[in-house]
Amino acid sequence: MYVKRLGALIVAITLYVDDFIIVTNNHKKLLSQTKVLLCVEFDMFNMGEIEIYHLGIQIKKNYELCIMELN
Repeated sequence: MYVKRLGALIVAITLYVDDFIIVTNNHKKLLSQTKVLLCVEFDMFNMGEIEIYHLGIQIKKNYELCIMELN
């Protein structure tokens, strides 16, 4: 896992084989910039929002409270 802090902003990237998961603390511009930088360096494409299960991990999202749980 890679985590970068820019003041109050946080971006975290996890990589498993050929799957990236990119997470920010609800900052869409930082998320977009991170994706662009990664696309310049690597041959990759955006597969959209993460599914309910990814790599055997259950992911629960609550957009109202801005919370994501991993089980």
